[in-house]
Amino acid sequence: MIASRHLSLSLLALAALLAACGGGKGTTPAELGDAPDWYTKPPERCGAGVAEHRGNRDLGTEAATGRARDSLSRQLETRVTNMLKNYSASGEADAKDFTEEHIQNVSRQVSQTTLVGTRAEKTEVIDQEIFALVCIDPEAFAGAIDGMAELSEKAKAALKERADTANAEMDQAIQEEQAPAQ
Repeated sequence: MIASRHLSLSLLALAALLAACGGGKGTTPAELGDAPDWYTKPPERCGAGVAEHRGNRDLGTEAATGRARDSLSRQLETRVTNMLKNYSASGEADAKDFTEEHIQNVSRQVSQTTLVGTRAEKTEVIDQEIFALVCIDPEAFAGAIDGMAELSEKAKAALKERADTANAEMDQAIQEEQAPAQ
């Protein structure tokens, strides 16, 4: 009776462990499908993105293209805020030495770039994944920069206000992350 009870508990624990480990749809490196060379090594002035094809090719292509633009945006401008907190102490308590240490690293990357003059160069479907490559058209990008030089003072003030708001939101988020847990 006791042996069968232990066996039942062991089988139940094993089933729970297998469900927790194998039930997800994650991929291991051995399961990753092929990807185009341009995805793993995008050409200069290009960003690549991928999305799973879930039956709606337009939606998947939009997601992959959006991720490619995000990748391109982070190449052009990324604001990184980082904080490393390192606490260590040693001493003696009850005639025994002790050491304690706490390290906390908080990092956030923010990219806010208006991409003008980009175009989807390539899309490819491989093994239910949609890959997209977005590149900057140098002539259109240069024309957009020239146009930006002609912004009115009102437009420049609005851009500065949006940038200040974004910075304040970033500062608030960092303060919240730094606040001690309650």
